[in-house]
Amino acid sequence: YLPYSKTIKKNISDDTSEKLSLEAKESKFKFSEQAVMMAAFYRYYLLDPKEGEPYKRFSEDIFNALCRFRESLYEQSFEELNKIAFSLNLYNSYCRNLSVEYLLLDIIELMNSMLAEKPKLLEKINHCSLFLINLTLSHESCSIDSLRERRDILMKDLLSLYDDSRKILIKNQDKKDLKYSSEDIIYYIISLINAGLI
Repeated sequence: YLPYSKTIKKNISDDTSEKLSLEAKESKFKFSEQAVMMAAFYRYYLLDPKEGEPYKRFSEDIFNALCRFRESLYEQSFEELNKIAFSLNLYNSYCRNLSVEYLLLDIIELMNSMLAEKPKLLEKINHCSLFLINLTLSHESCSIDSLRERRDILMKDLLSLYDDSRKILIKNQDKKDLKYSSEDIIYYIISLINAGLI
């Protein structure tokens, strides 16, 4: 049981009817949204443990559901796994739970495997930057050398995108027009701050 999912509904009632009749048009369930709620609910519990106990239980229920649906997690895209890993890193920083670390390390290892098969996944600066943040946070909580080594390699790749002489960020693309989103730049800067480079 995962508690929340976005369902877009469509009005199927007759225009002359006074009753509104809705039908589910599509359901947009995302594990990453569940994981964010899990971390947020646990953080809320920490603000007021006495009053926040239901939030802690709800957060733990979401984590247990993620564990039960582990096989489905493994079928997610790199981008979705990256977001899930970030939420698990936050959650783990709040609760320090070995089970969270195991799931987090599984997801990080899966993402490393995906990158070995398709290195082009890191061409998107925001994905690469968030993965760097995840590697940094995971290394800090788990103290596994391979995470630090992977982080250091990725950090060099990210730093190589910045042309210091022209003071611009250069994407690794063969396209004539390079487009940057504010999300790319924000993730890039945050990942460098998180890695202690700024």
